[in-house]
Amino acid sequence: MEGLTEIVREIDSKKAILITSAISLTEVLEGDLTDEQRRRYELSLKRPTTVIQNLDRRVSEVAGEVRSYYRQKGIKLKSPDAVHLATALMLKVDELHTFDQGLLRFNGDLMGHNIKICKPKPGQLSLGL
Repeated sequence: MEGLTEIVREIDSKKAILITSAISLTEVLEGDLTDEQRRRYELSLKRPTTVIQNLDRRVSEVAGEVRSYYRQKGIKLKSPDAVHLATALMLKVDELHTFDQGLLRFNGDLMGHNIKICKPKPGQLSLGL
């Protein structure tokens, strides 16, 4: 998870806002985190510079549109991935940071939107995990 520490510093210094979909909590918390990493992650979600986008009707509708758009192009998306992409589109993020190779392929062209999708890396912005 190289790169996350710097991003956390950016968020803590209010130079960036962490926006995440609620579904990412499930994905991260089901992972192989130590107790300390889990504690730090949960604390990071309580920062005033963190926005958690709930999976509501509108996000679900946009996620469906994302899946449909890419299905027509022969690309199958899992629902959680479509939710992440829909959240990025709806909240008009500048960058989406992910380690998911399936999402990285949409860098620069997310349904015609120029959104940078990349792995977090040193010199870019970390969660203190």
